[in-house]
Amino acid sequence: MSSFNRKIAGLIGTGGDVKSTSFANLPSGDAAYYTSLDSLPTTGLSKGDTAFVEENRRLYVSNSSGWYNTNFIVSAAPRWDSGGEPDASYSIADSATPLIVTARAVDSDNANLINQSFASDSAQYMVTISNDSSVWTFTPKTVDSIGASVLAGDLTDSNGDFLYTFKWSDGTSIISKAVTITYNTALGGPGYYGDRGFIAGGYDGLTILDTIDYISIPTPSDAATFGTLTRSFRFASGFSNGTKCFCAYGNTGTAAINVWVAATAGNATTHSGSQVRGRIYAAGISNNTYALAAGGFDYQLSPVAKVSDIEYFVMQTNANASTFGSCVTNQPTNFYGWNDTTRGLFVGGGVPYSKAIDYVTIDTPANASDWGDLRSAFVQYGLSRHSMSGDETYALIFGGSSQLSNWINNIETLTIQTLGSGSDFGNLTRNKRATMATSDGTTAVVMGGNYDNGNSNGAPLSEMDYVTIQTSGNASDFGDLRTTNAHQGAAPSGLSS
Repeated sequence: MSSFNRKIAGLIGTGGDVKSTSFANLPSGDAAYYTSLDSLPTTGLSKGDTAFVEENRRLYVSNSSGWYNTNFIVSAAPRWDSGGEPDASYSIADSATPLIVTARAVDSDNANLINQSFASDSAQYMVTISNDSSVWTFTPKTVDSIGASVLAGDLTDSNGDFLYTFKWSDGTSIISKAVTITYNTALGGPGYYGDRGFIAGGYDGLTILDTIDYISIPTPSDAATFGTLTRSFRFASGFSNGTKCFCAYGNTGTAAINVWVAATAGNATTHSGSQVRGRIYAAGISNNTYALAAGGFDYQLSPVAKVSDIEYFVMQTNANASTFGSCVTNQPTNFYGWNDTTRGLFVGGGVPYSKAIDYVTIDTPANASDWGDLRSAFVQYGLSRHSMSGDETYALIFGGSSQLSNWINNIETLTIQTLGSGSDFGNLTRNKRATMATSDGTTAVVMGGNYDNGNSNGAPLSEMDYVTIQTSGNASDFGDLRTTNAHQGAAPSGLSS
């Protein structure tokens, strides 16, 4: 052994173990660079000198007479490759479109980095995650699947998003980035309406209809054929969770609920869950999970009678409906509702005509409370046979009839979360009642109905009006239905993709 190697061996010990230094006490400053252990100098040393040896990629420190092996292997840290760093946040567009994210890290002295990426707890209930090298695919789960997880209490740590941490390691150092991924189709915002509006059932003046027609709400145009219901419906209620739409109650109280997928043209099928009552003229509302029907006539009673109770069913399951509570308004019929994610309003009703507005907290079965009254123009006369739609802030009331007039063209607006009274919004294109209304959260479309032709029952219409929900003003022409249609078919909306 050469004198140099003997000196190094004596200083660093058998096997190169650390003899008397620690990482915490390593000196600061730049380390000298040497290609091999034999090239380390043995003279002219100062205490605290540091040296990096390329041959074994180790760091050494001097005590002025030799070198100590710190046993610290020096390596380059991983870094994000050019164009490979993920963004701070992403959004999943809809339930049919996977999110693709690239998170590519590199290391100049280690080509085999270890993937240590991980997700927050709620992600597994919202998406399926797969990975191929540096490319991740987040495949969204359906609204039904997420709804079932919500009911099971599995998404308590989510507000419509989750964290995914992209993390690479070379065994010593790491690089990581926590990214927020938002998927609001079922959780964060309203999933109970969409860009495709439906007209299910109704009455053309001669026949009770079993048809489902649809419109693209953002684009004024005529309605087109979508499919067929399992039976004819009128005086019905419509519900939606964004993905599935429902037509329920109505006609002569037959206890059958129809359901169809909003994005796929075709016929409805029977939802196997049964209703509590065979209602007609009931007010219907729905958020992402629950569908509520209030009041109306119960045709399963003998004799037929008005009722004041509220029932609900879970749209993501086939369970039977259950009793929710009771209305404040006594035995309301011909009245209608709208809601945001948490609060639902039931408005007016008659005969006798009512000016009252009830409200419920949708996720909490209980009796309704008094929200306030219709605006001053209707305080004396009440309102019935109107329709309703809106967005997360406003509920709009369209037309109807009262003791003042059988044919009204008024549009009234209510601020859902603010108890009080309504205010004037504008007017429909004509006086009409028994219309159907739907919304995509920006535009509200009022469809069909009947008008005063000198007959006490009026004549059915095929016209459609629309308004921009956030901007007060008069309605404009939207297009035409395929047939005349009145007597309240169901008018939910859902997502076209």
